Amino acid sequence: MTEEEVARLVAVMKSYERKSKLPHYNMWGKATRSYKFKVEEFRLVVAECPKPRGPNTLALDAGCGYGVYSLMLSQRGYSVVALDVSAGMLKKAKNSVEDGNVSFVRGSITHLPLREDLFDLTLCPDTLHHFADSFLDKALGEFRRTIRYGGVLITDTRNALNPAVSVLFSLSNRRWAEEGGLTLKARSLRNVRKKMSRHQFTITKTKGIRFALNALAPYILIVSKAV
Repeated sequence: MTEEEVARLVAVMKSYERKSKLPHYNMWGKATRSYKFKVEEFRLVVAECPKPRGPNTLALDAGCGYGVYSLMLSQRGYSVVALDVSAGMLKKAKNSVEDGNVSFVRGSITHLPLREDLFDLTLCPDTLHHFADSFLDKALGEFRRTIRYGGVLITDTRNALNPAVSVLFSLSNRRWAEEGGLTLKARSLRNVRKKMSRHQFTITKTKGIRFALNALAPYILIVSKAV
């Protein structure tokens, strides 16, 4: 990831954060000190994306947000479906991506408006920790339905075994419940592994951010294969 790419990533995040009314976007700048956490997350995801099999290899950016992962996938040779439930997010993504290899679709991760066996790669970072267990099961079922056998799913978990995460999520949920906002759900890697196995995904690699022990890292990147 070049310094130019880092600068662009941070600029896009800051731009959206100033305009967004959603509280979790404010957490980035305040909690991660110049967005270093998000840059490190992006680098980890990029490093785990396999090369496309050919010019028509499809990837899904599920919960695409402002579209930075969609742009990255397109630049690496994928044809990309960028999906988000928010019309405002999709508008922001379209304005920042402007790439003919990226198609924008409005839809829910739990009810993907896409046919079966389409994708070789599905990305869903920084999203599933906002889902309760029932919605996570629906999302994983939809990912498996739309991904090819042997395809790669890259996602993450906010680790329930990390004490700081548990406290932060508890306080944030209390505040957001009063505001009618979002939710946060921490899960251990063991818990996520069981859920993914139930939906025919096998975890092939995990990587914690900024912590010596993966088992206790606050954020764990998860790479899995559809089986």
